[in-house]
Amino acid sequence: MNHSQNARALGTESAASKAEYRNVLKTTLKSRETHEGREASESQLAQALEIGLSRYPGVWLSYRGFSTEARLPLSLNGLAAESSAVQFAYPVVQSAADSMSFYRAVSGSGRFEVGPFGIETPDISNDWRLVSADSDVAVVGALVPGLGFDRSGGRLGRGRGYYDRFLAETDTKRKAHGLRPLIKIGIGFHEQVVEELPCEMHDVKLDAVLTDREWITPVKGVGNE
Repeated sequence: MNHSQNARALGTESAASKAEYRNVLKTTLKSRETHEGREASESQLAQALEIGLSRYPGVWLSYRGFSTEARLPLSLNGLAAESSAVQFAYPVVQSAADSMSFYRAVSGSGRFEVGPFGIETPDISNDWRLVSADSDVAVVGALVPGLGFDRSGGRLGRGRGYYDRFLAETDTKRKAHGLRPLIKIGIGFHEQVVEELPCEMHDVKLDAVLTDREWITPVKGVGNE
């Protein structure tokens, strides 16, 4: 049984813990990195994402790929340009406060630095602006990385809980401001998808998952209709 089959098999075992899923999915991602690479898959993912986001103009909270995560380009054929209808913001983690905030480039592409977890992070001392995701009507949604995803919008992160806390708190504040919740799209490779992940009350559900092969449970108007 290969690593992808192991991940699918875990999806049939309701008793499988998050730790077990994380171990298998980390191994799966390392294996695909060694044997398949990522360039072709990431190109397919970027093309599908460009089509989807073009229908939802505004600011999207994005990310810089960590380790074996699917990496997104800074520009999707011009969609990331300041003059574009779609703009991207990137996270800065405040480990002491156990939280994160998002920043977008003031003009063009801002500079990045390596953050505390080895992730490229906006150098907020230069050319970046804080995004008020909880109160800004221009903020449309979030592109969310993860170790694993399932077909009902479940997501498995790396265990620190930054995205679950941020997304839950942001949607609560947006509701108080009379704004719609963020559209939440999980981003990953097809090998990261299982039928069902273990879910807890604090785990935020995704509206859609995009892989290099398909849109899963897409939001109306996003992906393949």
